[in-house]
Amino acid sequence: MLLASSVLMPFVYAQGADNVSYTATGSPGSAPDGNDTVDVWTVTGDGGSDRSLLKGGQDGNNNVWTIWDLDGGAGTYATHNFAGGALYTGQSVSLDWTHRVDIDIAVGVRLLSGSNVEAEFKLTNASHYFSRYDTGSGVFVNTKKRFDNYDLFRVNFTVLGANSYQMSVTEGTIADNGFNPTEDTNAAPGDVVDIWTGTFTGAGITGIQIYTEGGNESDVWYDDLSINDNWLNHPHQEYPALGQTEVAVAGLELSWTIPQGRGVNPETFVVDPNLVSMNLYINENEPNFVSVTPIAVTSWNSTTNKAAYTPAAALNKNSTYFWRVDSVLDNNTVRQGDIWQFETELTRAVIVSYSGYQQVDLGGTANLSVVVESDSPEVYQWYKYVDGVSDIALVDGGDISGANAATLSIANAQPEDDGKYYCVVNNDSGLAVTSAQILMSTRRAIAYWDFENGNLDSIVSGSPTTLAAGEPAFVPGILGDGVQFDNDTELIYTDPMLVSYFDICNYGMTVACWVKTNDAQHWAPLVARNGDGGQGWQLRQNGNTANRPCFTTRGTGNDDGTAANRNIFDQEWHFVVGTFDGTVKKVYIDGILSVVYSTDTGTVVKTGDAATAPINASTSPVAIGGRVSGGAGALNIETNNNIAGIYDEVAIYNYALSAQEVAQVYANISGNEICISQTYDLSGDCVIDIEDLALMADEWLSDSGIRPSVN
Repeated sequence: MLLASSVLMPFVYAQGADNVSYTATGSPGSAPDGNDTVDVWTVTGDGGSDRSLLKGGQDGNNNVWTIWDLDGGAGTYATHNFAGGALYTGQSVSLDWTHRVDIDIAVGVRLLSGSNVEAEFKLTNASHYFSRYDTGSGVFVNTKKRFDNYDLFRVNFTVLGANSYQMSVTEGTIADNGFNPTEDTNAAPGDVVDIWTGTFTGAGITGIQIYTEGGNESDVWYDDLSINDNWLNHPHQEYPALGQTEVAVAGLELSWTIPQGRGVNPETFVVDPNLVSMNLYINENEPNFVSVTPIAVTSWNSTTNKAAYTPAAALNKNSTYFWRVDSVLDNNTVRQGDIWQFETELTRAVIVSYSGYQQVDLGGTANLSVVVESDSPEVYQWYKYVDGVSDIALVDGGDISGANAATLSIANAQPEDDGKYYCVVNNDSGLAVTSAQILMSTRRAIAYWDFENGNLDSIVSGSPTTLAAGEPAFVPGILGDGVQFDNDTELIYTDPMLVSYFDICNYGMTVACWVKTNDAQHWAPLVARNGDGGQGWQLRQNGNTANRPCFTTRGTGNDDGTAANRNIFDQEWHFVVGTFDGTVKKVYIDGILSVVYSTDTGTVVKTGDAATAPINASTSPVAIGGRVSGGAGALNIETNNNIAGIYDEVAIYNYALSAQEVAQVYANISGNEICISQTYDLSGDCVIDIEDLALMADEWLSDSGIRPSVN
């Protein structure tokens, strides 16, 4: 190999030149540069140089080298150490490289610092994609190029500075010659497969290696190696960079470093003194500039050696632009530059907002919607979530309308319609965006334990089955049978594999139970979905106020809320209810809302506690008579503070019952009349009638004012 360290130019400075450039004329070990003095490649590994030979025509030339490995051997490696030492900043090494279909382990191209691998482009038998690697990141990253038999590449590696480089892989000098040349949409010569910048850890790049690591007919071909200064003496360091995507068009300025050469010190650069001007070509979606009128660039920044051009009109979005900068020299010759390309920003749709949790009456209509901003017409597709893989794409028909619109309507809503819905929005960009999941449910009791006929399970169809800890007994309840827990070891809980069934309660719920107990434990739960450790909820005894319950909702603010104003631990039957409508939670005892009165005036201070949905999610099941924490894989049946007693008619609703509804449930089960406080019911008989009017008239014009005494 002959090394030309300098070339005479029409101006005086050191000019790095090709120190290797040739087409193979013999197999490795036979002076392939044609001068019979230097062997360019050294073949080692399985079989050494016997595993290399001259082949014909794979890259369009008459001869190329090939190496191969057989029988799962140790691999075969062809290594070339640069005769001029480590590459200077701005120098590039490039070659053609291709492979055969059978890849038992891996084939590729490596850049070396001594014997250490610093950057790599490879294909393994475990992936359908080629991958790239540098020591700076220490990881392999897949390129967008899929495997194709006899893929032909031009691999180019350029040193950008201390320990930094740019590596590009393009389709080679001829089209793919394989069995499926268009599968990756990169079949044409010169198309960019991948380009990246990276870092290396060695002192410098001193060699290049072609390799095949084992396997029958695991062959690679390589040819046309060159080391040159093309990057430096052509316009370079372009912006937008080659292959850059999502380039904003507003105020976009194209820029590049003007052609340079090496100073006396090869690591210092000077502007090419023969440069007169540059011609900028730019074309949308087409790399052919034949009919493009060039834009003359005659000035640049003498401090940064950067030239720039701002298009007169903003470039189009959703487009690919090709551009090239040619150098015009003082002898009227034109040195053609590289073709660069970039993609402008895509006008993907933006989901500005979406409807929140929605609940409708059975048979009602749910309307779920998204608000979208888009520079091009939107395309909508609504889905019902299943598991993230087999989600259901909705279509118009029956009770469904708007499956392809901004608003999805579900008429005649039924329990089977309950669940999470989301919308995928697309537009001309081809980049879909997905909304958050929107929870929808029909108002209803989602679980109800009546404990009749020795049955521990909820009687609501589809609700989880119930498991028992200890041996709870069936005894007379408030209505038919109830269940009795005698000590801290007994409680019941729902199937821990079906905990998500109760997630629908996180935005609004009611939990209700009849209980007969005198076991006032400290902060112990009556009915709970964990409710501890920052997750879930529990209807429980308030540890700060003896014998009074509260409704704990984690993550809503006012987590424990205000304790009820009545005692329930008196060995009498009591109906205990907690409701949460997403903004306020309340506690009812025996059908009557617990309120807080002013100790000064006796007026009502508050009837509930402000709380903001959602309740924090929980991995735990619902338990009655105590608490079960943890999930299916690590279930913890807590037995330290369960409330012993008799439980009956336990219910969970996915919405907040009104005061009238709570009172009606109490009246239906207890058989007692109940009066919800009415402002003008002066007689207290739950009826506003002539008696109340008479009481009011009796006090008509009565003066109850107190005035200063008159002397």
